[in-house]
Amino acid sequence: VDSVAAEVAGIDGVDNVIVAENAAYKNMVAENITQAVLAVQEADAYSHIIFPATNNGKNIMPRVAVKLDVAGISDITEVVDEATFVRPTYAGNAMATVKSLDDVKVMTVRATAFEKSDTGAGPAPVATAAEAAMPDAGLTQFVAEELVASDRPELTTASVVVAGGRGVKSIEGFAVMEELADKLNAAMGEIGRASC
Repeated sequence: VDSVAAEVAGIDGVDNVIVAENAAYKNMVAENITQAVLAVQEADAYSHIIFPATNNGKNIMPRVAVKLDVAGISDITEVVDEATFVRPTYAGNAMATVKSLDDVKVMTVRATAFEKSDTGAGPAPVATAAEAAMPDAGLTQFVAEELVASDRPELTTASVVVAGGRGVKSIEGFAVMEELADKLNAAMGEIGRASC
């Protein structure tokens, strides 16, 4: 992870970089990453622990919050002050301003809601993280990862998306949607297909 640490160390606003490197962290098993975060928190007592609002971040954040006995705050899109944040609610139809009274704020952040930081700052110091007593929590084991190949664009980057849900009513209905997606060179969003 040396090259990643060096890259992060050159981002404007980064004061220091802490690297936790262990074979147990290789596949981002949430229980093991939680062990690493808790070890660093125990050593350095940070006021804010922030994860990206990705599948991994949303998997790890609640585990860290519960171990620290604090309320997790998900998907923040704005920082009002050190304890107050804006986050979407009601499936994104409303924005809520929330204030945390916990000593440690544990949250996920929608990275796309914030400006990208500049690079080129003087390199921040890179240090080795405090080692977790048990890097491998022994609760979950990574078995395999299988990526599905598709000729369609990725859902997250597609300019056109064809989506359907219960209203399609049958597997045959999804076949019609797939034809449409192919003609439009669109990504497919399939909500509730398993229930057909």
